[in-house]
Amino acid sequence: MRRSRSTCFLFTPFVRPLNAWQLVFTYAVPLLPFFIGWDGLVSTLRTYSVAELTEMTRDLRDDTYEWEIGTIPDPRLPLKFPYLIGSARD
Repeated sequence: MRRSRSTCFLFTPFVRPLNAWQLVFTYAVPLLPFFIGWDGLVSTLRTYSVAELTEMTRDLRDDTYEWEIGTIPDPRLPLKFPYLIGSARD
């Protein structure tokens, strides 16, 4: 008879003696990839566009500071990632 791997999630609270590490490694650690993926997705959705970066730096232009705004293509994805670099002029 083949047992499902999900039985570990169901029966861990009934194992005695039960300690905190058993709960952490049974329930919390398997959820880490989900939380990391969620954080990456939400951070990507919050990324500014080139137009927004240009608008944010429009009033900051002067003779002592220089802004470089552009995109970096990712060869593995059909996306371009915007960047903003500010540097003091010599």
